[in-house]
This record gives sequence, structure tokens and C-alpha cells, in this order.
Amino acid sequence: MKKSLFSTLFISVIVMTYFRKIYHNITAEHKNAQQIFALSHRNGAVDGWVYAFVLKNAVFTLAQQLHKIFFLRILFPGITLIRRKDISNKTEQQQNIKAFKQCLHILQKQPLCIFPEGTSDLGIKHLPFENGLSKIAVRAFKKNKNNISITPFAIFYDDPTNMGGRVFVQQGETFNVNTEDSNQIHQQMTHHLEEILLEYNSVDEMNNAHKIAMIYSVFNEKNNYLNALYQLKRQPEIFNKLSNQLESLKNKITYKKITIYPVNILLSLWTFLITVIIVLPTFLINAIPLLCGFIAGKKSKDQNTISLFKIVIGYWVGLFYYLILIIIAGVFYSITGILVVLGLFLFSLWGLKLYGACKKHLYAIINLIVSPNNRKEFLRIYNEINTTLS
Repeated sequence: MKKSLFSTLFISVIVMTYFRKIYHNITAEHKNAQQIFALSHRNGAVDGWVYAFVLKNAVFTLAQQLHKIFFLRILFPGITLIRRKDISNKTEQQQNIKAFKQCLHILQKQPLCIFPEGTSDLGIKHLPFENGLSKIAVRAFKKNKNNISITPFAIFYDDPTNMGGRVFVQQGETFNVNTEDSNQIHQQMTHHLEEILLEYNSVDEMNNAHKIAMIYSVFNEKNNYLNALYQLKRQPEIFNKLSNQLESLKNKITYKKITIYPVNILLSLWTFLITVIIVLPTFLINAIPLLCGFIAGKKSKDQNTISLFKIVIGYWVGLFYYLILIIIAGVFYSITGILVVLGLFLFSLWGLKLYGACKKHLYAIINLIVSPNNRKEFLRIYNEINTTLS
């Protein structure tokens, strides 16, 4: 089962422009059959796009409700399953049995991706893992003794609800299935997934960890945001020490929940001026799809679907927006007009990609203008965090 070329291109455009950077520790492309990927689930269906971008050859299982929407059916090719809580009759049970057989068939040819949590949440802990994955693994193992492996993957966002954030995909340790006991496999999967997941005791604790990791990585791309989160979790004494430093950065203009100031004023000013030349025209050219996406995000009832609403509405409106522009340009200006529209489209992709960097340095400069005296305190905390975590 392969994604269509349109689906592959559209997913790539979404991931490469909505997010500023994608980080992952995947060293080789996964192409072998008899591989099951257990994927953590946090940011709604957006997780699926990111995973599909980095695990290009894999086939995904997904909730049936995603295929009830035409746009998402195109963007989420895969094997649909009805969640246990949504099954209401024998017909739906039969549909799941058929999907189960599809999974076993796919495993003979391509890797299979499964979200064991079933649904997503941006909370402090992962949701309970369902046992569907372990049941599929047992059936596959019975057919292919000692030839089934399970690899966990975790996904993290430094700004899950907004465009211009960074995404981190962490691959965990692969283990081979060597038993027909689904409970044992489920326990192994849970252990290996929890090795790379992060859990917190409270929302405040989670937010403080995020703020420290953001300050650590915001102006130095070599400082990895996710690695900082792992380090803070392993060393609670360091986490507590640095958390106490955050109080003085409250009640200012915030970027991804933190108050930032330029570390290098000239560099921030130069970066902003260079990027705004591209970003500002991009936002003017694409005002209609961007506004539609923004309004759609406001309609989301849950935090973990805000980006999904923004992307689905914004990018689909954008697609039809450019198709209409191409038709109009072709009718009135022939091939020259079409080329101009295509040029504006490529320019816009560039502008969306640069938006995150532009926004970061803009907020830093605004804080410098509004309350310049507080920059000294930010730099003190910035240097302490960098010294401690480096």
C-alpha cells in the first residue's frame, strides 16, 4: 500500500512549511518488512504527517473518523480501524477484523505504524496503551517465527499549537518478538516506549521543563531542546535549581511561553530584517488561506487539535486559492501569468519556512525596546542554563 504522489507531496509541503525544523535520530530509512513501529501520539492527526515524513515507506493505521472527511482521506492513506469505544454493532466488528487481516498482509511487505494510545493528548503523561499492537505482533509471529521486530518512536513539539515550531522524533530501542504471549509483548512495548517518553507530575512542572529547554536552545540550534528535557528529567536537582530562576522572567511578551531578549543584538536585528523582507509579503499574498486557518484553529475545542484545524483548513484553502489564481492568470495572461503565480507559490513556501525565525527575533527585539533593563536578567538566566546543561 503506497501513498499517492499527490499525498506524498502535500504532506511534505505541510511538514516542511508549517514547522520550522524537523529533528530526528533515525539513522537509516526503514524499508524491511516484519517491522512494527509503535508511535507515541500527542498532537492529533498532525503526528501522522510528521511520522509519514520521516518514515516514508511505512503504512499507517488510523482511526476511521479521519476517513469520514474527504480532505483527510487523501492526506491519510492507510488502514482504518474503529476504536473499541466507538464500536456499536457486529458490522463494525467485522470491519475491524478485515482491517486486522490487512495489517498482517502489509507486514509481509512494508513496516506497519500503530498508535498504541489510540488517541492523542498534550498532557503531562501518555495515555494508556491499548493491546491491539501486541495482538497483531502475536499473529505475525505465528506466521514468521523470530522475524518480527517492534520499534518505539516518540514525538515532541516545542510549540504544538502554532506554525513555526520545531518537532523532534526520537527512535527507541528495537526489540524482537519471541513469544506468543500478547501480554508479555504489551509489557515489553510499554517499557521500551516509556524509556523515550517524558512524564511530569503537574502542568507547572511540564511547563517549567519546557521553558528551561527553550531558553537553552532558542538561540543556539546546536543545543537540542529534546536532549535538554531528557537531562532535566534525569537530574531533578538541576531541574529544581533552574526552575527557581524562571520567576523573574514573568509578565513580559512571550515567545513559546518564555520571555526572550537578543543574545547578540546586531545578529537578531540583521536576521529579522532579512527574514521579514520575505515573510511579510508572504503573509500579504496568502492572507486569505492564513486567515481561514487562524479562524479554524480558534474553533478547536481541544489543544491537541488546534494545529490540525489550522492545517486542514489553511492548506486546503491555499490549494484552491492557487488553483484559482492559476486559472485566472492562464485566461488573462497566458503562460507568463501562470509562471508568475507558480513563482509566488514557491516564494510563499520560502516565507512560511522562515516565519519561525522571523517571529523569534521580532519578539526578542520588541522586548528589548519595551523593557531594555530586563535583558541583563535574561542573559544571566540564559548563561546559567547553558552552562548547567552543556
